Amino acid sequence: MNESRSKLLLVPNQLDPYALMLSESIERFFDEYRKGVTDFSSFVPIFSRLLGNLADPPVAVVWFYSAMTFHTAKSAARNSSEKLLAVKDLFHLLVSCTASSCASKRIAVLAPVIYSLFDLVVENKTLKEEAENLIDGVVSYIGICCGQESEDGDCLLGFGSYFLDLARVWMVDKPGEDLRGFLPLVSHEICEGIGVNGGVGYFSGIVMFQAFLLRLCLKFASRMSMVELQNELHSRAVQMIAGFRSCHFYDTFLRMLLQSVLPTTYLLGSADEVLLREVLYDAAIIPDYPFIKLQFGTERPALDLRTICLNWLFVAENGIRTFRETGNLRKAMSYINAFRNSCWPSQLINWVRNQPGFSERMSQPNISTPTALIEWLLVLENQGVRVFDHLNSKFRAREITCKSGAEFVEAATKVPDVRNVMDEDDSVGDFDMVDSVALAAAQGTYMSLDTNGNENGRKRKECMNDKGDTRVKFLRKHLHDNPLREKSLPLV
Repeated sequence: MNESRSKLLLVPNQLDPYALMLSESIERFFDEYRKGVTDFSSFVPIFSRLLGNLADPPVAVVWFYSAMTFHTAKSAARNSSEKLLAVKDLFHLLVSCTASSCASKRIAVLAPVIYSLFDLVVENKTLKEEAENLIDGVVSYIGICCGQESEDGDCLLGFGSYFLDLARVWMVDKPGEDLRGFLPLVSHEICEGIGVNGGVGYFSGIVMFQAFLLRLCLKFASRMSMVELQNELHSRAVQMIAGFRSCHFYDTFLRMLLQSVLPTTYLLGSADEVLLREVLYDAAIIPDYPFIKLQFGTERPALDLRTICLNWLFVAENGIRTFRETGNLRKAMSYINAFRNSCWPSQLINWVRNQPGFSERMSQPNISTPTALIEWLLVLENQGVRVFDHLNSKFRAREITCKSGAEFVEAATKVPDVRNVMDEDDSVGDFDMVDSVALAAAQGTYMSLDTNGNENGRKRKECMNDKGDTRVKFLRKHLHDNPLREKSLPLV
């Protein structure tokens, strides 16, 4: 536990005046819980007086005080409805304790509300409709906070070195759970990022996403037809994304969409999860959110925007691939069009052109499909231009190009099937032909521009052999020689 805790949110370079009181109180709480104590009101007076004297209290102090109040009320609750009332009281308590804090901190402190509400709904699914009203209030409050100031500022969370210990305090009735249990609606990768980023903005983005996802999941309990439900989910998803207008939240949202499975197992069946994922793809790829456009040209770190942009590119590719594999080519085509009309490709290309090592003599970008653009970015990376921020994104990009190469080979052996589809739907035929030629051109450039010679050709061949023993000779061709390549966006 000590090793894991040191890996997470470290104490800033300042004295922690509450260290001794918190450490002793946490230890005493666990001792009393093991003895069977259910009334922890003895902890309340000293922490209540402390909070009364602090204009902007540390989250660690707020969490411990509210945990003592919540556990006492939860133990006294006679049924699930009273437990839900305890969660509602917890929400109001956390709001009142951080009324003078910055907006991001007021959002971040709500993590125990999401955890407790999720836990209660999983325990008693008949509470979904009642829980929906509470999560509506949480989402509305988050939207109000997001509209009051810019993200982060000089705000500090004030977790100190007690983050994991405080998470254990909230999960005291679930011994053995790790941080993933306290943040049940995000992936392990997102949880690990807390140690790397550690800021109030990053953590508030996690809380926002959990509230977002829980709100959508609880909507499945409503008595609507499938079409009505899908429309309602899409409307609410877009409204929440636009209302939160947080790049930290949006980045968490995109990264979660890149997970193979959403963390909704305890809330939704497999069919509902499929519908939810389609709604999330639509909300991520198709709309053009104003708050994202406003970030370009500001002093926001370029690394943040590059990471978000690359994740959006991966999500778009993932969405297109998913719906092509399920036969929904119209949906896939709508994502292609959204990609071409988005500001993201041009912004990413402009950023790349300003990186050290980039030369105008390098190949021109292909923006006909996300896969083609990813191929071009990998070519530049192999030529020494730093494009990908970490190994995970580079591995993801290489995996995409391997899959696209294998699919191109497979598609080439099924020309009659493609023609049949084209005969039935002209728009689908255009989609398949343009996309396939774009992929072929991109792959040819990928091989011909590789400064490492055999490496990429070998990796491509290995990917082919995963599908069988089929071998294809790709033409070495530059992207700017592709007659079907769309005109690239203005690069300024």
